[in-house]
Amino acid sequence: MNAAIFFTCLLLADTPVEPIAHWQGKVADDSLQKIAPTEGYIANAQLLEKLWKAWRPKEEVPSVDFKKELIILGVIPGPNSIGIVPSVDDKGDLKFTLQSTEIGGPGFGYHLVQIKREGVKTINGKPIDDKKNAPAKGDLTALEQKLVGSWIGHGPCVGNSVFQPDGTYHRSNYGPGAGMFETGTWKMEWSELPPTLVLTPSPTKGHEAEESFKVYVVTLNDKQFDYRWTKYSNSRIENHLRGTELDNVKIRLSILDSATQRYLGNTDLGAGVNYPPHLKTLVDKKILRPEALLDPWGKEFKYDVTGKRSQGKGPDIWTETPDKKIIANWLMKE
Repeated sequence: MNAAIFFTCLLLADTPVEPIAHWQGKVADDSLQKIAPTEGYIANAQLLEKLWKAWRPKEEVPSVDFKKELIILGVIPGPNSIGIVPSVDDKGDLKFTLQSTEIGGPGFGYHLVQIKREGVKTINGKPIDDKKNAPAKGDLTALEQKLVGSWIGHGPCVGNSVFQPDGTYHRSNYGPGAGMFETGTWKMEWSELPPTLVLTPSPTKGHEAEESFKVYVVTLNDKQFDYRWTKYSNSRIENHLRGTELDNVKIRLSILDSATQRYLGNTDLGAGVNYPPHLKTLVDKKILRPEALLDPWGKEFKYDVTGKRSQGKGPDIWTETPDKKIIANWLMKE
């Protein structure tokens, strides 16, 4: 028999706990099992929402008053049905047994049980931590983690992208003429399957702010990322292959290089004849987000407005890798 993911406690002379509500189900994607807290309970709305949208995407997240209630949960490997029997002892320690079928195979089964917190002081002998399981910024699901990094588009107008774990992205060389770029924020929505990727470009001065747009995630694994535009029912699938760390740097450099050209040619920005004196000027003028000025290692790109190495083609922009290799925009233009 497959072992339970969390813990199983024997019922002695404990008092049974009457559930307020409960939900059972099975999920085919093994990677989504990692969202479950190892402590075996949910004590805050943020984690419940994240787990619910991944495991039950077609249903609304239930309303739970976590000041007065808790959700305990059990998970079992394989396409099994699982049940929880909760109880509390005379010291207020909550325990529960897990009962399940014994079917081998992919996926997992789960049981969520909503109970009252009244009289519950500990769970399996440990104090309840309301914030311990709350997902921190950048805490991603297994599928979202696969999106993080660089992607090289294959096909006309597709472009290249970098997705960061803090929820920001950089996108370059897309659109007609492959000359467009943008920075913004991203998130994954689980309200329907396949999941949708929501991209929200940052507004820039001199260019109309684009609204958020969604794409259906068709394929997402360690090597390939394909999507289809949601607003066009017959739209083509746009293909991307996993980029390298070098690609990650080159995409960021391409955006910075394009942003300096936009500044040069836009008199609304107070420019029109000169390149920006500093990279930070691109942020001050709302052309880029602050994150766009950083390389993959968190250092700000170096900048020389005189463009001595670029032979008059624009400012010099470069960075140095941890192994001391120079990656620069002038090298990309040679």
